Amino acid sequence: AYEIRPRDWSSDVCSSDLPRRLDAEILRDAILAVSEQLESTPPVGSVVAQGGEGPISRPRLAGNNINSAINDPKNTHRSIYLPIIRDNLPESMALFDAADPTLITSDRQQTTVPSQGLFLLNNAFVLRASDAAADKLRETDSESERIRAAFLRFFGRPPTGNELTGAEKFLASYRQQITQDRIGPRNRERETWSAFCQALFASAEFQYRK
Repeated sequence: AYEIRPRDWSSDVCSSDLPRRLDAEILRDAILAVSEQLESTPPVGSVVAQGGEGPISRPRLAGNNINSAINDPKNTHRSIYLPIIRDNLPESMALFDAADPTLITSDRQQTTVPSQGLFLLNNAFVLRASDAAADKLRETDSESERIRAAFLRFFGRPPTGNELTGAEKFLASYRQQITQDRIGPRNRERETWSAFCQALFASAEFQYRK
């Protein structure tokens, strides 16, 4: 005979309690929101039509390049308004496991691949957002206050003592490096804080929710 016992749920880990990476659309919108660039109103017209898929009377994009249009780093509209073309998703969507529009998808995959990190380190969209976020932080004079403001803006919490010290070391090291690279003093501070913001964008804490 088998004894049936009630299940001990206390030993189970609820999946909702585990860190989960933000969906592609949410991650892109979060980058825009933190850098205060997010445009919530719908865009007028369609870059697909402008690129040649619509009526021929409409002006075409330079070079008729739809790929450039759907990956325009200056597009700050919410991700829900991005043009979705079969077999040609925007890079920010495709790299971070957005649903494949050519398939019926019940669940999204969640991958961790080098191309995601490379996107956050090199893509023009992220670089522009880092510059914009840095410009906002530089409105505060004190370096420590800028760091605290950055952690509140990016992570929704103040930095720990170790994080504050680590950030100060990062900024000092980066300033020294770009001085050796003969970056002029006019651009030195902006580049330093932009690199700091980009590092926060690329951090696991920014990409994952708990």
